[in-house]
Amino acid sequence: MDTFIIIVLGEILKSWVKVLISIFIFSIIVFVVIFRIRFYPADDFAVPNCMISEFGSIDKSNRGVVLVHGFCRDYTNMDFLAMRLRKLGYNVLVPDLPTYFGTYQECLDSFAQQIEPFIESYERVNFIGHSMGGLLIRDYLEKHSVENLESCLFISTPFKGSHLADISKERFYYFWYDDIYKSISRLYTDACEQYSSSYVSKKPYVIGELAGDLNVHIVWRFVMPLDSDGKVTLDSAFTDDADERLILHYGHKFIHRNILAFRLVVNFLEYKSFRYEDDFNDNFSYNDLKQGAM
Repeated sequence: MDTFIIIVLGEILKSWVKVLISIFIFSIIVFVVIFRIRFYPADDFAVPNCMISEFGSIDKSNRGVVLVHGFCRDYTNMDFLAMRLRKLGYNVLVPDLPTYFGTYQECLDSFAQQIEPFIESYERVNFIGHSMGGLLIRDYLEKHSVENLESCLFISTPFKGSHLADISKERFYYFWYDDIYKSISRLYTDACEQYSSSYVSKKPYVIGELAGDLNVHIVWRFVMPLDSDGKVTLDSAFTDDADERLILHYGHKFIHRNILAFRLVVNFLEYKSFRYEDDFNDNFSYNDLKQGAM
């Protein structure tokens, strides 16, 4: 009898600890969201004059661009690119996916439901995904044929898995991390190996990949290689079937939220190439681009 009571009390205690941890994590998320809304500097989503001159007059009425955010983010994480692309005349869709607390399959189903009416509305479409967003794109395309797809651009996508996700699986199992952030299971190395083994190597569309080599995170720098972006290693971010690859000196959080990346994204949309060697020479500096001086 005493043993039974101890077991019951232990289960009750475990349940309450799980609830308290969930409340604590949820409170942190709410605080972070409020902090971003209140204290992040305003962004007027300005587009450099040089890019308006070069790309503004191109007819984009029959072209659609789908931007896909990553794990534990929402659609606003892609605003830096989305707002500027719209200013250049692109038709942009940013699906809002349940990557906080939904399962990966729920994210994939929501992705399909939101994008299919959009991609059917245009003659040509392009996909751009950051982090887990790239995995969602790739997994969707393995099961669906998009005949009007021009290109896919993957930014810091952990195709071979995330070391940080593996750490959460090994070290935070008793904190029910997987039960709360369910979609993280797709980021495990073994899960990525399982998915990637089914990928078809030859694609009828152009593939570009951007990866970062700046790891300055106060915590992740001690568990991730310094030449990673703090969350995804260079090796994991590149695949064999990419047509173009480029390494940027940015961390995971801002690699898709800077004016250099914006220029490269537009280059890839228009030329199916980053054209890094051609554009970013002595006559085309990053500072000029940032100031819109060209």
